[in-house]
Amino acid sequence: MPQIPLILVAGAENLRGLNVPMNVQVRQNIPLAEAEAIIRQSRFVVVPLLDGRTACGHVTIVYSLFEERAVVATNSSALAEYVIPGRNGILVPPQDAGALAQAIESLWNNPDEARRLGTAGRELAVTHCLESQTVDYFQRLVDQFSATGKS
Repeated sequence: MPQIPLILVAGAENLRGLNVPMNVQVRQNIPLAEAEAIIRQSRFVVVPLLDGRTACGHVTIVYSLFEERAVVATNSSALAEYVIPGRNGILVPPQDAGALAQAIESLWNNPDEARRLGTAGRELAVTHCLESQTVDYFQRLVDQFSATGKS
């Protein structure tokens, strides 16, 4: 997809043996503030994972949701509560480069859809991903364990 500019944030180990196309800028070992700026300046965010059991990318996805960015990600059980197909993003099968390319091209060619998904993503993040909600959740667990005497 040489017509789509891409900023790739990845470690050197993830790039071994790959030829980086001219439309791809690679950033490595960048500070969090720079990664956040890349997300804010992007139309959408792509989080490809190795397989359907890989549990990573959550911070990137949640930040993207708060910044109203649609997400394209590998269909992973670990992401099921964060990326809801048709609502705030697109999930693609693991290791399916064709499906990943199609999802990227679809959102690139339809910025209104990317905005719609991003807006819905922010609603999901505000409803379920605030730090205070996480604290409250763990407080309820502690209270429940204390009340039942189970640990």
